[in-house]
Amino acid sequence: MSTPALPTRPTPTDFPLPRPIALSLPAQAPTVLTGRLVPDDLWHLAKEAIPPTPKRPQGGGQRRADDREVLAAIVFVAGSGCSWRRLPPVFGASWQTVHRRFTEWTAAGLWDLLCAAAERRAVCARSDWTLTVCRRIRARAASSASSAYAVSAARSGDASPPDALWRVPAAAGRAAG
Repeated sequence: MSTPALPTRPTPTDFPLPRPIALSLPAQAPTVLTGRLVPDDLWHLAKEAIPPTPKRPQGGGQRRADDREVLAAIVFVAGSGCSWRRLPPVFGASWQTVHRRFTEWTAAGLWDLLCAAAERRAVCARSDWTLTVCRRIRARAASSASSAYAVSAARSGDASPPDALWRVPAAAGRAAG
């Protein structure tokens, strides 16, 4: 009698892997919230004024968050008055990224450029919104600069802030006696 043949194990060559499909992804369209907070006319003004992206000397890393979504997050923070840490995650960037870009763009003078460009293009249908957004962000940048000075002065022990930041009338500063 002959012995029956044992079943053989399948090898990896028995089941070839499918070839990867080359996909060409379209440019990312803004989300509804981003489109409402940063309309196209404001985005075209900002895109021209945003400083160029710095190159990473070490290369690699995560993909950079979209500038339009970061700008929408900054508009949200400036308009709502919420803190950076309370920024909702719907914008696609962390609060740290949004705050870092806000600081970088403030140092580059982006908000003054945006306000000036928006005032030149005041004939647009949504120019009131654009001007309001620019002014609120500029006010937020000014308040964060003064609060940053207060924090650094408190840490260093400097008790004499410049008069431009805190101007207290002489009568209000005296204690009632």
